[in-house]
Amino acid sequence: MMIPEGADETKRKADAASGNGPGPDELVPAEGAAPSEDEAPASMPSPEDVTEAEPASLEEQLARAREQSQEYLDLAQRARAELINFKRRMEREQEGTRRLAVEALIVDLLPVMDSFAHAVSAYASESDEDNPLLAGLRRTVAQFERVLAKYGVTPIAEAGVPFDAQLHQPLHKEESSDVNTETVGEIYQPGVRIGQRVVRPATVKVLLPEGDAEGEEAPPQESDGDKDASDEG
Repeated sequence: MMIPEGADETKRKADAASGNGPGPDELVPAEGAAPSEDEAPASMPSPEDVTEAEPASLEEQLARAREQSQEYLDLAQRARAELINFKRRMEREQEGTRRLAVEALIVDLLPVMDSFAHAVSAYASESDEDNPLLAGLRRTVAQFERVLAKYGVTPIAEAGVPFDAQLHQPLHKEESSDVNTETVGEIYQPGVRIGQRVVRPATVKVLLPEGDAEGEEAPPQESDGDKDASDEG
């Protein structure tokens, strides 16, 4: 026997009107209906939990980012300091190498300078007009001295100054009544100084106050007892 369409719907309406329909507990939720609050999944966080968790996580991330940035900053500063120290060390080494090379060259040129100086002094009594070669030598010596001065080379060739063992090498000593202390009386060979370093001390004659000449010692005086003993002998 076929049930006409709509019979079930008519029956449900009739039962509902008479109070014989299914109770609230027997109702079947329609397909796609949202679950009730009691049936909500327990694993889903509440809005309050989400609101409280997000700021804590952001603060932790910010703290970690700050720590990492400070570490990177420290590494960068250390690397920069090491680079600066390396550059300074290399500059000092290069300056030291250059200074040693200049000193070695100047030491090799000193005999040449001495030869020019001796040649000029040999004709000191002549004038440039009488001897054109002498004028050329003097110009060459002056040019040589200007070039050496550019590299911090200064001569040690001043007479009448106090004797200094660091600057002067005594070749001869003699007494003089004109001095009260050891004094440079004459320059035999000029010395050379590069900056504050003495490359070659000047060879000089030293004037000593009277009574201070080396090698002269007063004879020992005999005591009265020694005289009596010698008389008895």
